[in-house]
Amino acid sequence: MRHVPGRRCQTFIFRLPTGDGVRVEVADNSTAVPLAIKRDELDDGGRGLILVNAVTDDWGVVKRRDGTGKTVRFECVDRKRATGDRARFSPRPPTGPRP
Repeated sequence: MRHVPGRRCQTFIFRLPTGDGVRVEVADNSTAVPLAIKRDELDDGGRGLILVNAVTDDWGVVKRRDGTGKTVRFECVDRKRATGDRARFSPRPPTGPRP
């Protein structure tokens, strides 16, 4: 929320329909798409999406159809409750925003 213009945004937390995790969405009016960029370890900021990528199971950015903003979302799955493919952990390298 620190980087949202005017620091105005909406945050939503949903329980996944499968009951094995949560989905968090942060919506704002900015059209700028955040990027997961590797930064110097001594920089004051710029590692937010790198951290999101490291600790979540899935994340992405969805632009509003009318062009007035976007939603950044991520999901975290409880491996003890998950079944099938969701029960397996598959680390991935930072790739940047994806739908």
